[in-house]
Amino acid sequence: MIGGQHIKHILDEIDLSKMRVLGTCQTLDKEYLRLTAPPKPELVRPEEVLLQHMKSVKKKYKDETVEYIWVCSQLKAVRQDLTIQHIENGFAIDVYETHARIALENTDLNEYNQVSQNP
Repeated sequence: MIGGQHIKHILDEIDLSKMRVLGTCQTLDKEYLRLTAPPKPELVRPEEVLLQHMKSVKKKYKDETVEYIWVCSQLKAVRQDLTIQHIENGFAIDVYETHARIALENTDLNEYNQVSQNP
């Protein structure tokens, strides 16, 4: 575990579901990384950046210019940024539906189950 028992103790005491971070990151591509500490605004993309990135991810996937593993990581990172910011709207639904569809198209049932159980 990164950070050892100290980080685990801090995370146990913080209710991340109640924490709302407003993202300021302007980077489009961002690999999915499991959170090991409270999120920092400068590492979370705001909704307008996520919208732009989703258009790019969908186009690259449709044009087959990227591999599924990259697309999956990007979609997980988008979902994570949505969750951190408590964004629950039509765009969020589109992200989850897109991720579920792409996972099924690639016969990734494990990923599909994770997406469909956490809308």
